Parts: sequence; C-alpha cells; structure tokens
Amino acid sequence: IEFGQWESLASHANDVKNMHLSKNGQILVSKSFEKTSIWDMKTREEIVAVHEHVNHIAFSPDSKLLLTSVKNGLHIWNFC
Repeated sequence: IEFGQWESLASHANDVKNMHLSKNGQILVSKSFEKTSIWDMKTREEIVAVHEHVNHIAFSPDSKLLLTSVKNGLHIWNFC
C-alpha cells in the first residue's frame, strides 16, 4: 500500500471492535462480535477465523507467537 492509500480487508459481518498488529507487521488480528480473524499482511488473506469468543489477544515480543484467551483456556498460534 502506498503512503496515503488504504485497503479493505473484508471478512466480518459486524463492526470490528479491536485490532492488533504484530510488531513485525506481518500478522493482523481483527475482532468482531461473530469471530476473530487472523490475517497474513503480506498476502492480505485471512489465515484463520476463530468462531468462539476471544477475550484477550497478545503477541510475543518477537511476533512469532500469538496467544488468544477463550472461555475455557488459551490458544497458542505459531507463526515461525
């Protein structure tokens, strides 16, 4: 994307409530009422759609791991 330009990543049926971008800029997580989407920012494609309620989202300092907390535990995503 060039400076001053924008691009749509369409996947959510409802408003996006939260977004988290990894420090290295390669992974974006967008969260809405119906799902949480994990995006590859190089390809601009949705990698995973999580259809359970995600409470919290955190990236490791090196951006290789993503942790998402859900009702009964954690999901650990590896982006190595």
